[in-house]
Amino acid sequence: MKNIFWLLLFAFFCNSGLLAQEEADINSIKLFVDQGKLAAANLELPYKLQQRLQTRVTQLINQTGVAEIGYSNFIVTPKLDVLSNTVDEAGIAKIYLAECELSITISRRDYGGSGGAAYESFSKKLVGSGSGKDEAVANAINTLSFRDSGVVTFFRQAKVRIDKYFKTNCKDIIREAQQAYDLKEFGRSIALYFSVPSSAPCYEDARKLSVGVYMRFVEDNCDKQLLQLKALVSMAKSSDTASSNRYNAALEIMKNMNPASVKCYGEAKLLIEKIEKNFDERQKHEWEESSKKTANEAQVQKEMYKAMARINSNYQPAAATPTVIIAK
Repeated sequence: MKNIFWLLLFAFFCNSGLLAQEEADINSIKLFVDQGKLAAANLELPYKLQQRLQTRVTQLINQTGVAEIGYSNFIVTPKLDVLSNTVDEAGIAKIYLAECELSITISRRDYGGSGGAAYESFSKKLVGSGSGKDEAVANAINTLSFRDSGVVTFFRQAKVRIDKYFKTNCKDIIREAQQAYDLKEFGRSIALYFSVPSSAPCYEDARKLSVGVYMRFVEDNCDKQLLQLKALVSMAKSSDTASSNRYNAALEIMKNMNPASVKCYGEAKLLIEKIEKNFDERQKHEWEESSKKTANEAQVQKEMYKAMARINSNYQPAAATPTVIIAK
């Protein structure tokens, strides 16, 4: 059964129209906004203004393709400096005026001195007004617009350069992803494979290799969940005390297990089947719904691809990773 699943899996990735509309964004070159780096670069801004800046820059990137919060080779870090904050008291109410300078840097993470690429940086003066200092700065951020040809051109040109980078350094990225896999950093490995755009010469290799990493990732998680499940089932069978709560906990683990790990998931199902006769009506219904997850293998594969994309978007390294600042 497992061999059949693998064959179907690879056939799905190679032949099932990954370039269809719903996956089109996944195949685009992505510029990632690292929340930690943005906060570190804007320590003087209150949290709400950091969030406003992140949202606005993300919206601008989306005008030229795809922006995500997460992890990739290329990170966008906006920095907003408040140059002056004055008060106009000529009218009935005080009006605060904020003059700011926005700079945007694109950096490439440095994995063991593998180096970066050359990019132009971007800077722009922004002016805003409001009834308070923070409101004036927020309104300055709001003046950033997708109609601003300067910032949009900057992102578009950056994506062209990134495309060239991937075409030139494809093998290095594959090697970095493999090194992460060898270190059992499966999330980082998947994220690196997913950063490869469809225009790169190693795109197909990256997609196929990502399947193997994902399967290892799933199996590793499933094995941990299976140990928890075995303990709960054992306790539930040995005592009637609070067994209903243990059944609930066992079902919750089962719902979060991935059927793509065929052997592990199958073993988990057998464990649940040993105790399902003791379920109440609600628990029986939950178990029936959970069992449907494996009914449609094509749907399992589709959900797998989406899960890999989520890993790519949500992955954050355990420790700070040095970057190569991209400057012209």
